[in-house]
Amino acid sequence: MKYNFKLTPTGKAVAEWALTNYKAEKAMYEREKQELIRIPISKYEMIPMNGNPQRTTENLAIDIITVPYLQRMEMSITAVERTLQECDDIDRKLVDHVYFRKDKNVEGAGLEAHLSRAATYKRINAILACVAFMLGYVRIEK
Repeated sequence: MKYNFKLTPTGKAVAEWALTNYKAEKAMYEREKQELIRIPISKYEMIPMNGNPQRTTENLAIDIITVPYLQRMEMSITAVERTLQECDDIDRKLVDHVYFRKDKNVEGAGLEAHLSRAATYKRINAILACVAFMLGYVRIEK
């Protein structure tokens, strides 16, 4: 069954932001996670769910899982990684030039991949739609 979907401007902007900031956000996520692990009391001052201060490892794991900021970062990172796993080499090349390296615009990356302008935009929009769908910004219409 083929579904129609509507990619809103907000969804497209969020997907572009997730792709553009993927590498920096992944590094920051790992840093934040390590910072939470290193210090016995979370800087986010989360109250342990079990209320037992003796179980520091468990409390830190709960903090990492329940901090909304880290949840959003992990969701964004996962959406980009899953999308890139489903892409072929040409799509990865387009994403690399347009969003990771930022050395070419969409049309320039398409020329390097030997694609027409329409085919390039079609591929980029499909990638953005996939990221936006995984982030919950796509409305599916039957």
